[in-house]
Amino acid sequence: MTAKSITVLQTKPHKSTYRSARAEGHDWRDIGAALIRSLDLQDADKPHYSCAFLFITDALAGDAASLLTLLQDVTAIPVWAGCSGIGVMDSHGASLTEKAAVLLVCDFPPHCVMNLPIQTQPDFLILPDTIHSWLKLHGPPFGLVFADPFPDGQLGGLLHQLSRQTGAFLVGGISSAADDADAAGHMAGILLSSQVYVQTAMSQGCTPIGPAHTITRLDNGLIAALDDQPALHVFASDLRHMAMADIGTDPDAIAVGHEVSQEALEDSFSHLFQGEVHVGLPIAGSDRGDYLVRPMLGVEADSEHIMIDAPLQEGMAIRFVRRNDKTMFGDLARMLDDVKKRVEDAPNPPKAAIYISCAGRAVSPDMRADELVSLRAVLGDIPMAGFYAGGEIFREDQHSFTGILTLFY
Repeated sequence: MTAKSITVLQTKPHKSTYRSARAEGHDWRDIGAALIRSLDLQDADKPHYSCAFLFITDALAGDAASLLTLLQDVTAIPVWAGCSGIGVMDSHGASLTEKAAVLLVCDFPPHCVMNLPIQTQPDFLILPDTIHSWLKLHGPPFGLVFADPFPDGQLGGLLHQLSRQTGAFLVGGISSAADDADAAGHMAGILLSSQVYVQTAMSQGCTPIGPAHTITRLDNGLIAALDDQPALHVFASDLRHMAMADIGTDPDAIAVGHEVSQEALEDSFSHLFQGEVHVGLPIAGSDRGDYLVRPMLGVEADSEHIMIDAPLQEGMAIRFVRRNDKTMFGDLARMLDDVKKRVEDAPNPPKAAIYISCAGRAVSPDMRADELVSLRAVLGDIPMAGFYAGGEIFREDQHSFTGILTLFY
């Protein structure tokens, strides 16, 4: 019998009452014991923690209940939340595919944190009376929500109901459920009262292709006209301007008779339809210009209509956006620059962080490393935990390929 290996990576606590650690191994018992030992959770003289976030890899999902029971029994921490993903992370690195877990323990005032058990039906959500009683004393709250994959369109409706019933600003993630095709219909999390100072931000990973447009005519759910022009003409114009910018040609060059290399232009166009072009739907009430990114399903050349995977209405604003490795890091830099300014304006430095990144961002080792290096450069070596999700939650909407950062003060 060969000895089991175990690796522990610990983040030094920024404050003694917030700590995180990441552990990798072959067995859930070893991983649990390593987390407990690393964070000194078994010592009764250590600070009492009121809440814990546990994120695990899909490879460990089958042992999630056993691992959680062990940690709950040893630590006596009353409130837990978490999720599984294709990988987990802290500020020092990420663990993918192998059995691994990351644990963040927090010392929120006990009366300011509340478990959020949610009962869901296909079309509606039920909250227990204890939540409604707590909300009367501690709203409007901040909510961290974690969910299994739901059938298409169902999760959005449930998140909308949860936001309306609690008044909470929601962030969270969706399990990738790589090893459980039957996972569906489960959603849970925590609520934090307004007494807990929290900041959150989202990186879409996109850059706009052109200006915002208004849907002026729909035809059986398809976009027929934008800004009173055929939708396909507007789309093609935005793409052409972007393609010319890619090859270093001034979009106004045509107007003054400059030659444009058609071969270079066509080559640039060919790359735009390899998952790079999407549609952004502005989020009403956002003070930071947030928008939902939804895929384009195609175009109808004969009718010059555009098909988008989203409910649409005439008068709605949309804009075409581009998403690739370059735009992802550009938008991450934009988000972190904004976060840095907000951190500098805060009365105290952040004590801990949760970061939820799309599983699509975990594909490239360089992308994973650069993303975490960027976060650490701005936040410093504070306790952090996160995972690579099958979808991300921000406000009351489901997103994809985003990075969502939450800071606790």
